[in-house]
Amino acid sequence: VLYHILSATVRTDGEPKLTAIASIGVIITNLSLDLLFMKVLNWGLIGASSSLCIAELIGCFILLIHFTRKQALLKLNLCIPTINATKQFISNGFGVGSAFIFQAIVMLVFNTLLLKNDLENGVFFVAVFGVMYTISTVSSAVFDGAGAAASTVVSILAGEKEQKGMMAVYNDGIRIVVMAGTIIAALFVLFAEKILMFFGLSSTTSFDIAVMAFRIYVSSFILAGINVVTISFWQTIGRIKLASCLSILRNFILMLLFGVFLILYNGIIGLSFVYLISEIICLLLILIIKIFS
Repeated sequence: VLYHILSATVRTDGEPKLTAIASIGVIITNLSLDLLFMKVLNWGLIGASSSLCIAELIGCFILLIHFTRKQALLKLNLCIPTINATKQFISNGFGVGSAFIFQAIVMLVFNTLLLKNDLENGVFFVAVFGVMYTISTVSSAVFDGAGAAASTVVSILAGEKEQKGMMAVYNDGIRIVVMAGTIIAALFVLFAEKILMFFGLSSTTSFDIAVMAFRIYVSSFILAGINVVTISFWQTIGRIKLASCLSILRNFILMLLFGVFLILYNGIIGLSFVYLISEIICLLLILIIKIFS
């Protein structure tokens, strides 16, 4: 919680580069300590949890550097928020900020469905889904970073009512995340087997199915960046309802709507298609809104 609040604060206060450095630090630390704690020291789940805690802590320390600099306009202080400020905070940020809550609910439901669908291989597929979610943090960090970097510039242009400049920044952001998403997806598709084996998922009778599911899942990264940057863009220019609706659709409603049927019908393969279909539908909605609005 502290890391994400500090990240948004520092970025808004004019240091997007520092937030990018903090994000990179969190990712590298988390992955490196995962390797050390889980593969070398064999700490298992405790090692995975410890690496994430340490990584987030390091990210917080990096972001706190901002408040020691003279150019920082915002200062760290304790205060009691007013009722109106609290209402505004919740209404403006709920749709996007609640994404992690919705993702947690979706993961719980999907894990339950995987176990229910295949009693023999359910635990194995739950582990595969865990690897998928862990790998997705790499692309999410890139997409969130691109959206955050764009929003810093867009907010300034919005204040100056420079619509052409705002759209130029948005379009540049889209090009960057499509290119980045394609590269990340291609690498993960190419090394799918090695990635799953790295996380301790050995070759079993269901391993080929897991590899196929993993490749389908990571292909959604190509589209995910567009949706993430668009939500961030809408949030920045004040189209809060649009941003909130798309975020809730993408992270919750579409997931549960398709997940219940596809996972029970085709297990882990169906789960992978849930993410791909959700990204496609959200992208189509963005195109429709862009044409008519």
